[in-house]
Amino acid sequence: MNTIQPPSKQGLYDPQFEHDACGIGFIAQMKGAKSHEIVAQALTILVNLDRRGACGCETNTGDGAGILMQVPHKFLQAEVVCDSQAGAYSN
Repeated sequence: MNTIQPPSKQGLYDPQFEHDACGIGFIAQMKGAKSHEIVAQALTILVNLDRRGACGCETNTGDGAGILMQVPHKFLQAEVVCDSQAGAYSN
């Protein structure tokens, strides 16, 4: 039987903390660089979590399945009616 071994300790990952989980994925660009690749990786995590029940199956509640990302102010301003200044959306 072939078993998959966790990768060796690197960066923030340490295999000593590896264990079964109910299903969570986290990805970040450590230097703050903006790219479509990180969005694609986040969507891959979300697809893989579908087997864990993170699928938004109930129409009246949220299960937290999704991705959180920064939206540039200029894009938001062009797409929706927005009188707020960048960084002041809750005022």
